[in-house]
Amino acid sequence: LHVQPFPSNLRVVVIDNAGGQIFRWLPGPTSVGLTEPYFAAPPTASLEATADLHRLHFAGRATTEAEWIQMSRAWLEHSGPSLLIADLTSRP
Repeated sequence: LHVQPFPSNLRVVVIDNAGGQIFRWLPGPTSVGLTEPYFAAPPTASLEATADLHRLHFAGRATTEAEWIQMSRAWLEHSGPSLLIADLTSRP
């Protein structure tokens, strides 16, 4: 996100799964103590604020399939750079 200007067709989707838990399954980072600081690090700023900071259209945070369908249409149809979050943190 540090390259400016963004192409007008830039679309960013962030899958929020509560901090990279998949990396806890890998033996490499865990065995050398690097999982928490580098692979499973929780975000330090809100993604909404990050979108605002970089002047990206924020299409929303989808927590259900219905929200994803609705928000992804707006995300895809927006005429400029846009960000959408798939929030999986509340899923079983």
